[in-house]
Amino acid sequence: MPPEILRHIFHFNILPEVGGDRFAGIGEGAYNFLFVCHHWFQVARRAPELWCSWGINLGSWKRWHLRSGISALDLVLDGWRWEDGSFDGALRDALRDRAARDVIREVHLRSWDMDLLASILSSLTPEDGGIRCSSMESIMLSGVDISDLFDRHHFPKLRDLHLSNNFKISSWAHLTSTTTALTDLLLGWNDATPPSTIPTTSQMLSLLASNPNIRSLTLQWLAISDDSRNGSV
Repeated sequence: MPPEILRHIFHFNILPEVGGDRFAGIGEGAYNFLFVCHHWFQVARRAPELWCSWGINLGSWKRWHLRSGISALDLVLDGWRWEDGSFDGALRDALRDRAARDVIREVHLRSWDMDLLASILSSLTPEDGGIRCSSMESIMLSGVDISDLFDRHHFPKLRDLHLSNNFKISSWAHLTSTTTALTDLLLGWNDATPPSTIPTTSQMLSLLASNPNIRSLTLQWLAISDDSRNGSV
């Protein structure tokens, strides 16, 4: 069987189940094809599409981060299910390496541990400001400070952006100026969100104007604050 066909079959085997959970992980035993024979192992090792995920918890990150090489990375952490392992120096260095190589495709992070999320994001954003991954296609974050994430650098491929649960942002102008290709935008706040974090009507319209291809817009919980005397919108 041609290697291209095998790679295609292997890829289908590790795809997460289709459903409403955007944090769905790869099923247990999905990589068992690696142990069938040496030929299958070599085919899989040379297929970067098979190594796009480290799993959905820190324990799996630690086990799989060395196997993915420099292929595109879908960074997923679902800490609302369980916490497993720790974010140590090896993982921090691996993230910095992939950010420097611009091979991070998705960042979907959620956890009760805000310090953990801050540490992960700081590994992706160098000291001179802003994540450098122009290859980023999807970002989903909850309850974190994204003030440095969008600073200065442009995201030409970013399609999906979901920000929720009392996230912090220093300037909506940063987000407006660095995104132009969004198609799916979700912004959600809770009752503890300070009014200064919620965009005004003009800020929201500016964001939509810079991303004319948006097909899905979701605003959760609180209404957009208004910067005029015409009442809330």
